Amino acid sequence: MRFKHLFLAAACLATLTFGSDMAQADNHFTTAADLKRNGIDAKEFKPVCFSPDGQSILGVLYNGKEGIAQGKKYSFAVMNIDSKLAISKVRLYDIDIPIIEQVSYTPDGKAVVFTSRSGATFQKLDLATGKVSTILEHKAGQPGFRCYPLVIAIYNDQLIVNGFFYDKDDYAERNSVAILDPNKTGVEAFTKIAEVQKAQNKARRDANFHIENLISTKYAFFADDFGGDVEYCVWELKDPSLNLKTFDKGYRSVGLWSFNDRLLYSLQRNKNSFDLMLYDADTNKKVEIATGKQIPYRNLFLSQDGKTAMFSEFSKKDTRTRTFYAREDEGWQVKPIEGYHELGYGLQRISNDGKRMFLFTDKGMRIFDVK
Repeated sequence: MRFKHLFLAAACLATLTFGSDMAQADNHFTTAADLKRNGIDAKEFKPVCFSPDGQSILGVLYNGKEGIAQGKKYSFAVMNIDSKLAISKVRLYDIDIPIIEQVSYTPDGKAVVFTSRSGATFQKLDLATGKVSTILEHKAGQPGFRCYPLVIAIYNDQLIVNGFFYDKDDYAERNSVAILDPNKTGVEAFTKIAEVQKAQNKARRDANFHIENLISTKYAFFADDFGGDVEYCVWELKDPSLNLKTFDKGYRSVGLWSFNDRLLYSLQRNKNSFDLMLYDADTNKKVEIATGKQIPYRNLFLSQDGKTAMFSEFSKKDTRTRTFYAREDEGWQVKPIEGYHELGYGLQRISNDGKRMFLFTDKGMRIFDVK
């Protein structure tokens, strides 16, 4: 059996440059030099996500040949955010493993769970003590779970993982969604929710699920590339009929992301226009956030409650971007993020509550309060 190998399955955009570094009341820019003084080489660093409370940012630092020689190939970095949105304190935790793949905080924010060895090893870093413990490691003759694709995410105060269980003879079951309990060890740490591959296998033989989103204990979302067009489908994980329900169709899928059983997706409706849509699987209702655009919104994010969306519009002419947000309690009105219009594009994330975001390049990090 062959497996893909991914580094930090979170979506990363190309790194360009910041424009003006003039801070405004709702954002703050921490320069690469400031990060360096706190032990962070911006060129070897990748931020992963906000902490569950939005008060810090977790990232991974590659320490190069010198770090490898010292037995610390990587370091996790936890960067505290002060009242002015500046990085005020950095804690580094040295890790010596071949590669760090997928990373997530535990729901309580007290530890970090991460995978290595093509999703076969799960480990936990206790942020209070710095101790690393093994949740699961692949061993001959022992059953286990392999993360594939590399997805670990917090959903309703639980860790959701995608992958498959295998028995003591390394015989793999179908791809599944499972809950990971970071306080347990071995295969007992994983509770199967549903075998998603069963529903996929029952779908049309000519279906091509080129995009899927499986961060839920209730629903799985698929973009089905069928006959040159695209269909958006949802499967209720406990539905024994295994039927996929189509809720939208179009010319091409640009991107999608889900949280709280809602799907945010950017769809090329026809050859001349793009729509940004939100689908609520619980109510089976769709909302048009933006429709008939000539340029698609990309780099989609949803807050964990599914009530705040963040998305970007890229310009091919000057390699710039504009980033926007929309909230349910404001009628999903599209609004620009203050101060972002000055910037080039880089790696960005939204906090769990949808009230904060960051933009990172090798020039530094800017943190925004999304008002």
